[in-house]
Amino acid sequence: YEMYLFYSGLAAIRTKIDIFSNAKVFQTYAHTNNSGFSIKLEDGNGGHAYVIVNPGTSSINYNVDGTYTLICNGTTAGVTSLGTCSGNVSIPARSVYIMVSSNLLPN
Repeated sequence: YEMYLFYSGLAAIRTKIDIFSNAKVFQTYAHTNNSGFSIKLEDGNGGHAYVIVNPGTSSINYNVDGTYTLICNGTTAGVTSLGTCSGNVSIPARSVYIMVSSNLLPN
């Protein structure tokens, strides 16, 4: 049931936050390191999002430029805030973080 809720939350992110389903995304940046990878999305209207994947067995640190709303922390996903992230963010082992600028969240 917990996995069902997690995947339902990921589906909600994809369908309710345009930057994840809109073909008009302005720019995408990908970064890889020895432990994982990240994707930064920009929509050209001030919207930004990060998807950071850590498949490794230990946490990794990732530096984000600005303050973002965390909507996926590896165990919970959805379109409601799980907190905010800025600066150096620690991504736990075997998890995915999804962060968006607050202007992308549905009303």
